[in-house]
Amino acid sequence: VRDKAITGVDTSLPLLDGTTLTVRFTAANTAASPRLTVNGQTSIVYDWRTGQPLTADSLGACTHHFVLYGGAWVLLNPVEAEGKDGKSAYDMAVENGFTGTVQEWLASLQGAPGQDGSTGADGASAYQLAVANGFDGTLTEWLTSLNGEPGQDGAPGQDGADGADGGHYVPSVNANGEMIWTASKTGMPPVAPIDLHDYIDTILPSGYCSTGAAVVDKIESFIDKAIANGSVVSVQFPRANTASSPTLTVNGVKAPILDAGGQPVPPSALGAGRRLFLYSSASPTGWILLNPQTATLPTATAEDAGKAAIVGENGQYDLAYPQMPVVKSLDSNVVMQPNTFYYWAVMNSLTISLGEENPRIINEFCGEFSSGTPATNFAVPASVKWVNALNIEPNKTYQFSIVNGIGVMMGV
Repeated sequence: VRDKAITGVDTSLPLLDGTTLTVRFTAANTAASPRLTVNGQTSIVYDWRTGQPLTADSLGACTHHFVLYGGAWVLLNPVEAEGKDGKSAYDMAVENGFTGTVQEWLASLQGAPGQDGSTGADGASAYQLAVANGFDGTLTEWLTSLNGEPGQDGAPGQDGADGADGGHYVPSVNANGEMIWTASKTGMPPVAPIDLHDYIDTILPSGYCSTGAAVVDKIESFIDKAIANGSVVSVQFPRANTASSPTLTVNGVKAPILDAGGQPVPPSALGAGRRLFLYSSASPTGWILLNPQTATLPTATAEDAGKAAIVGENGQYDLAYPQMPVVKSLDSNVVMQPNTFYYWAVMNSLTISLGEENPRIINEFCGEFSSGTPATNFAVPASVKWVNALNIEPNKTYQFSIVNGIGVMMGV
């Protein structure tokens, strides 16, 4: 069956781009270009590796993971393709000129009858004897009549040993914001991770959280899309959390931040950088952190003398910002230093580049400028990915912040 009807999905779940779906298939698919029907909506399924509709053997009798993108389901872990069956002798005979059915081909394999012996005449066949004795039917019907009634079922045999796992890949997101694929068995070829930073803003609602590190209630700015069960969002944190049992508010929806097991995350799990969250309205309700911070923070060293404002009691960087120095500038081409606030007045054009970062602390490049008439021509390194689209308008004042290559800007 080409259209696979998926049951058990919450009917309140909106089918938006970025929606993830895990489905257990009890039988391997054999239909060409299979499709999924979820909550009455039928969509074609594509292979993430090729961008093409699925082949028949891509859906196996196992658990598969999908993500909705562009109105179509994308299969994230297709089964390994098996080799095709070879051609039969009959198929090869047809390719070489034979015309006829399989039965005719089998009959053609027999040689011409030999000459009859000098004695004895051919006797009647068993079928002929049956006809002579009153059987009415064809040879096939007579052969069928020779089968007796089915015997009683035998006792069940012992279970055989479990077969080898055919293998599949389980997707997840690591702390670097990359989609990685974990093989279910050893010996499977590795799959290169996908850098989600290049296109995640086109799939997921993305925002920015400027709440302080020690504040429990983290409030995101910019995301204005409706939040429902199963919604996935991307939030940029410029500083690592230090509060216990933090909560997150996105577009008015406030809930505790939970790990995959439904428990409150430890303070260190909500590290600085881009974090992905899945909203679950089921018990317990919460924002499930998909890529928690797992790396250990570096320890302060002697060369960090004079930076006690950002070093905690145990010699670990608490990642909170010290008081920033302010630089007033009239230059239109500036190499910005991290953790320094730059101020420009009205600028016709402004080109910035990012100076050397300190690997032991969070590095923020930030500033403010005013756009006159015409609007400021604002240029930044191409490596910076912006949470919101850059659209500099005339007669507005703008502030911007760039952390870990992710930028956010607002104008008033």
